[in-house]
Amino acid sequence: YLPYIALGLIFWNYINSSICESCDAFVSSEGLILQTNKPLFIYVARVLLRNIIILLHSLILIPVIFIVFKIIPSVNILLVIFSFVLVLLNLAWISIFLAIFSTRFRDFGNIVQNLMQVCFFITPIFWDKKLLNSNIGELVININPFYHFLNLLRTPFLGGIPDFYSWIYCLILLFFGFVLSLYFFGTYYKKIAYWL
Repeated sequence: YLPYIALGLIFWNYINSSICESCDAFVSSEGLILQTNKPLFIYVARVLLRNIIILLHSLILIPVIFIVFKIIPSVNILLVIFSFVLVLLNLAWISIFLAIFSTRFRDFGNIVQNLMQVCFFITPIFWDKKLLNSNIGELVININPFYHFLNLLRTPFLGGIPDFYSWIYCLILLFFGFVLSLYFFGTYYKKIAYWL
């Protein structure tokens, strides 16, 4: 049970930090944006890369957990590569969307942080989805993207294969999310410098 919680917390911190910090991606780089003509996605990519580096530092704990609890990694651990790329791409479009929206509405970052705290409790990090008895609870979990992100990242480390539903959910979310964020970015990217 402890490896389940530890992996959940490691990956939740990565997801949470990526989303919350992306709200300030443009605002914190105001000077660079106004003085240089670099593509705006660079500032979002910088936030995502910084959080990947922090995640890599946290992943050092995983071998320790494996040794202490005598967990032998299976071949399924290789699925983490595909899972991570899928989750990262989803975080990329979410970050673009939030960075633009938070530049226009400066208080939106605080709302996102509060929503992420609520999502922390409705996402199975400390508890297992199997503990739910109600149909409403299962529905809330099944539409929760953070559950699917964690399922894709955590399950291969524990020797399992993530649910097929999680793969499909994240792929559909990626497609529609990128369409939405690219439309949003194309519509408002010229205004971002004025909003700063």
